[in-house]
Amino acid sequence: MRTTVHPIVLIFLVIALPLALARGGSSRAAAPNDAPRDHASVSPPPDLSSLNIRLSARAIRPPAAEVKKVVVLQGIRAARPRVGEPARSVILEDDARQRVVILSMGEHEPDDGSIRAYLLADLDLESRLPSLTACTVQRRCAEDRTPGTGGLGCIAFCLVETVRP
Repeated sequence: MRTTVHPIVLIFLVIALPLALARGGSSRAAAPNDAPRDHASVSPPPDLSSLNIRLSARAIRPPAAEVKKVVVLQGIRAARPRVGEPARSVILEDDARQRVVILSMGEHEPDDGSIRAYLLADLDLESRLPSLTACTVQRRCAEDRTPGTGGLGCIAFCLVETVRP
């Protein structure tokens, strides 16, 4: 007997539950590592083995000072959901909330459907584009209209798989 998980439950388990657990520790005593960070210091490289995905209904363009590189994902398309507003941006960040990549679409007029990857960390995405494209074709991201897990969310899942060490 095959069991399936409803997409909303999957979204909760992948996105909301880790965020709730991360925020839920406010009653604990402060650990030595909880001291305010000096923003002038160099932050450690992000942990690419465990990236979290956050969806946004509006197109996000990060500040130019934070962007290391912009890559246009040529030939990769995201389906619009059957109901509701589509996700216009996806933020990929590690467990320390250090942003790695922001995928954004529909930020330029006219909306040509192009997807831009704003790289906020040193990441060689160009060499991984063939495997990213193959994953989006295999998962049918251009046709998957399931809210949350289809469209731009589907591309984000492929990107996480592609950059994972």
